[in-house]
Amino acid sequence: MADTWYEKSYRRFFLDFHIDDWNEDFLSRFDPEHYAECVALGNGTAATVFANTHSGLCNYPTRVGRMHSRFAGRDVLGEMIGALHRRGISVIVYYCTIYVAWYWDQHPEARVVDAEGVSQKLGINCTGNPRRFGLCCPNNPGYRQFVVHQLSEICTAYEFEGMWPDMTLWPTVCYCPSCQERYRAEAGEALPRIINWEDPAWVRFQRTRERWLLDFCRLVTSTIKAHKPAATVAHQSQTYCWDWLFAPSVELVDTTDWMSADLYGERYSLSYSSKVFYSLSARKPFERVNCWNVPNIHEHIITHSEDFLRANTFSTFMNGGAMVFIDQVDPLGTVHTQNYRTVGRIFRDLEQYEPYAGGRPCQDVALYYSFYSDFDLAENGWPVSRAGYSFGPGRESPGPTAHRNATSNLARILIRDHIPFGVISKRDLHRLSDYQVVMLPHVPMLDDEEVAALRRYVADGGSLYASKHTSLLRADGVRLADFALSDVLGVSYVGETASRITYLAPSPAHGDVFPSFSADYPVTLNDSQLRVRANSPGAEVLATITLPWA
Repeated sequence: MADTWYEKSYRRFFLDFHIDDWNEDFLSRFDPEHYAECVALGNGTAATVFANTHSGLCNYPTRVGRMHSRFAGRDVLGEMIGALHRRGISVIVYYCTIYVAWYWDQHPEARVVDAEGVSQKLGINCTGNPRRFGLCCPNNPGYRQFVVHQLSEICTAYEFEGMWPDMTLWPTVCYCPSCQERYRAEAGEALPRIINWEDPAWVRFQRTRERWLLDFCRLVTSTIKAHKPAATVAHQSQTYCWDWLFAPSVELVDTTDWMSADLYGERYSLSYSSKVFYSLSARKPFERVNCWNVPNIHEHIITHSEDFLRANTFSTFMNGGAMVFIDQVDPLGTVHTQNYRTVGRIFRDLEQYEPYAGGRPCQDVALYYSFYSDFDLAENGWPVSRAGYSFGPGRESPGPTAHRNATSNLARILIRDHIPFGVISKRDLHRLSDYQVVMLPHVPMLDDEEVAALRRYVADGGSLYASKHTSLLRADGVRLADFALSDVLGVSYVGETASRITYLAPSPAHGDVFPSFSADYPVTLNDSQLRVRANSPGAEVLATITLPWA
């Protein structure tokens, strides 16, 4: 098949296959031919099939790992690839990294060690036992070699169109011997244990975590491309949708051909993530991976309505993406044939619009998403252990004006008010002039290149919106005495309210901006506010802080 298979492929499936082998009946009823027939029934053009799983067990005869005991003497991965190719369906091979329980069991030296000095398996979206997820450190030399060996044997043994490396993200802040030794060798100091975004030592460590993840993802991508130059590589892209703990970076984007992640939520968050993925993807379409179950992949039986699935599919398509439906295989190995029939009807309706796909969206407003600023200043002073695990139960969420939340909430407002917008990042500094307005939703950390580009954009006639701590920190964690963009914004930093419940009183001349509110009936803000001073003769004050009796 052509190496541009993805250009005409908007209807895709993904067989979720994370089944262990402690019960001899597990996967006993899985039939690769039946699965391929279901993909065809669903009018799919591509399907992702698993070489290994979170269990670490393989679905092919591996020389450096262990096969799933149910498939002893068989090559189920090869059977799935053959069955799909015979039906003209493109094949993407899934390979799981880092969250690999078998390797964790066999190699204690490769285990992730958290800030409390503990190595443990995790339970994700479950209560009690079993703890299924063993976390391997991407800095461990033995584990890195193991990944290269397995990827090499997969790439040399099979023909396929693409690979989907999963879990290429940091599961927590790791303090294993490999990380400690590497950091001391590179930085000449011990790993920090206190979060502080105004401490250059902590920020330097975070940049190192980002660089280490980049190094591991480059290793994965380059290994695949060395054997399969024409194959596409789409890493798990939840990394770019969460916060600093996952260690996203602008540079990391270059290791993947497009963004692809299983994301769940309501329509606003999905629309926003589509715009993030469209902006970051080097190739189009990006992928939105979702399931037909309610509320997410951890439910196997109860499904969304056909109308909901149709709206989700067309929302993805309208944002320049390809829809990928996950089928969570039953532990026995059965697949839900009826769900493929349902999606087949939706995909047949979608197919008639595919000739019109492509083009470039017309957007008036750009939301600036900063990986440097993907944190909450309220975390300053926390012990690292409080940050927990990336998918850990009960993990604390960032506050309402943490950058990620501020950006997604602003996106919700723009969607509600039908204002065409896109999401941009540091990769897009060269095209700020494409937008009438660039919005900086609480972007505390900007580097010199970003500040200069934003200043030029305003000098050339662009309009800038900025909120909260925007431009108050340098990219190395040094806090500035005033906003780096003070001259552009027309205000100077004075301080911050101690209260976390504050109020805004509209100025007399601008009551129309705040209908139904006044100094007697102010606007409530469930957060602190910055105290600023207007430093430009032309600055207009729309509202002031007021603190009524509380």
